[in-house]
Amino acid sequence: LASTEILARAYEITHDDRWLEVALQHALGFIEHERTAWLPDGFLWNDHAIAGRVSVLIKLWRLYRKHPDYDPASGRRLIEHILRCRNLLAKDSQFTFNTNHGVMQNISLLQIAAAFPGLPDEQHFRRLAQDRLDRQLGFYVSPEGVVLEHSAEYHALGIELIGMATSLLPILN
Repeated sequence: LASTEILARAYEITHDDRWLEVALQHALGFIEHERTAWLPDGFLWNDHAIAGRVSVLIKLWRLYRKHPDYDPASGRRLIEHILRCRNLLAKDSQFTFNTNHGVMQNISLLQIAAAFPGLPDEQHFRRLAQDRLDRQLGFYVSPEGVVLEHSAEYHALGIELIGMATSLLPILN
């Protein structure tokens, strides 16, 4: 959803409703494609890709939910897809423990919990993300480096991810 993110940012900067409408239509088109796919296309159901979509969908929801042109059916489709992402990120078979992918999965679950505190089973998914992160940090942050990854770029990403987690956890008490 990189295009959706760029379009949503254009709306934030310009307040031109056309950008929000195109961002929404792009996201809804992707959601329809993902919902009707029988087989994964590229990284469609990849843990990293799903985690990356969550923040974009949350931003789009934040911009769209109070817009004068808000359509409840479109809003419902966004929320339903966020719930689908949450369920996929929470699947044990989808969870990647020993890389930044797993950390991203858990941060995305925490982002959903912070952005939508009233969603069904929110406490369960928040606790799952926290428990996984607790287990991961002993492995991810190691004596070999800031994070157990093998390049400076991944170390920088790891610091950013840990920063995101430490920002989200106080919000969620």
